[in-house]
Amino acid sequence: MQEILYGKNPVCEAIKAKRRKIHQIYLLGKPGKPNDIALHLFFQKHQQKIQYVDHAFLDQLTYQKNHQGVAAHVEPFHYVDFEELVQKTGEHAFLIVCDSIQDPQNLGAICRAAFCFGVSGIVIPSDRSAEITSAVCRASAGATEHLVVTRVKNISRALNFLKENGFWCYGLDAHAEK
Repeated sequence: MQEILYGKNPVCEAIKAKRRKIHQIYLLGKPGKPNDIALHLFFQKHQQKIQYVDHAFLDQLTYQKNHQGVAAHVEPFHYVDFEELVQKTGEHAFLIVCDSIQDPQNLGAICRAAFCFGVSGIVIPSDRSAEITSAVCRASAGATEHLVVTRVKNISRALNFLKENGFWCYGLDAHAEK
C-alpha cells in the first residue's frame, strides 16, 4: 500500500530522510518547463522519477488545493516497536507521550516542535488518536520523516514501562490550574 505526501517540505524531507521508498514524484509543470526549477533540480539530484502534471491532477490526487505544486507516492509511515524505541533511545532519551490527540494539525505541530527540540521519540495510542498521515506530515513541515514514532495500545501501561526502565515522567494538561 502507498500513500500520498504533498507539499514541498514533506516531500523533500522524505527524500532526505531515506526512510520511505519514493515511488513517484508529481511536479507542477511540463517536461523541460517545471513551475519550480529548484524542486526539479533537487529531485534530479536525488534521482527521483518525476511526472509533470497540472493543477487539476494535483488537486484531485491530494484532495487539497494547498499542495504547493508537488506530491509523491510513498511507502506508508513506519512505526517502531515500543520496546525497541525504549532500547534505541538510550539513557538520556526525551520522549513525548501524547494521549488522544485527534486533530492531525495538532499532532503535526507537536511533531514539528519535537523535532526542533531534539526529542528522541513520540508515543501515541493506537486507538482514538490521529495517525501519521499526509496531513500530519504536511502540518509538521516534514519533521515526521526524521522522528521515531511508536503506537501503543495502552498509554498508562506504556508510562509504567517507561518508569520501570528509568524514565522520569512529567504530565501536562492545558486545563490544569498549576
